[in-house]
Amino acid sequence: RSGTALATVPAPCSANGGFMRKPRPATFPTAQALHVIACDRNSEPLSCPSCSGKIERTPNANPAPPRSQVTLRCRDCGRVARYVAGGAAGAA
Repeated sequence: RSGTALATVPAPCSANGGFMRKPRPATFPTAQALHVIACDRNSEPLSCPSCSGKIERTPNANPAPPRSQVTLRCRDCGRVARYVAGGAAGAA
């Protein structure tokens, strides 16, 4: 049938009889994510508020091109925060 979406059923997990899910990357709690993003936008040094580890920034260009996605990831604990560069510029 054209135009009809088929539901996909997750594969059963043999370990506990449940369904397998795609693992999600660990994210920062909201307040920590906002702090890390604010530090990045102000070109301040970045360190993980959870474990004090070094934070990697993708893309490396600072400032990032407008409307590009910036990913901030802790090397040690793997927590992630993402934002759109230039998203708040011009808002007043």
